[in-house]
Amino acid sequence: AEPLFRSFQSSGINAEWPLRPGSLCSVEMPSLELQIPKIGVGTDKLKEKESICSVLDEAFKLGIYLIDTAQCYKNEKTISDCLPNLMTKHKLAREDLFIVSKISPANQGFDKAIVSTETSADYFQYLDAMLIHWPGSAKTNPSDEKNMTQRFETWKALEDLYQKRKKYRL
Repeated sequence: AEPLFRSFQSSGINAEWPLRPGSLCSVEMPSLELQIPKIGVGTDKLKEKESICSVLDEAFKLGIYLIDTAQCYKNEKTISDCLPNLMTKHKLAREDLFIVSKISPANQGFDKAIVSTETSADYFQYLDAMLIHWPGSAKTNPSDEKNMTQRFETWKALEDLYQKRKKYRL
C-alpha cells in the first residue's frame, strides 16, 4: 500500500489510509445526495472467480470501494458472486460500495438498454451508475446515422430507469 499512498500524497490528496467511504477521496454531488469515489478498481479482462475475488479483496484492503465493470466484460455475475463474502470480511454494506457498469454496444437502443441494465442491476441489488460504454452500436458503420439514433434511445432508456429510481442512483 505504501507506493500507492505516496502517489496520493504527491498528487495533493490528503486522506487517511486505508480510505473509507465518504473520505476526502470522493466527489460530492449534493443535488443527487451522492458521493462518487475518485479511485476505483477496474475489472476488464478479469474472468476467473478466484482472480476477481482476489483483486476485489486487495482493493477493499486499500479502501478502494468503486468497482468498474461492463456488460461486455462478461464478469458482472462473477463479481456479484464474490461480494457477499468480501463484504462480510471487510465489514462493508452494499451502500459502502459504488458499482459502475456500462451498456454494451450490442445492447444499445431503448428496449435492449432497459433489459440489459435491469439484468446488470439485479446482480448487485442496484447500480450506482450505468454508462453508455461506446457511442456506436455493434456492427454499425461509425458514420451511420443509426448510431446517433441508438445512442439517443439508449440515453432515453437510462433516463426512464433513473426516473423509476428502483435500482439506480445515477
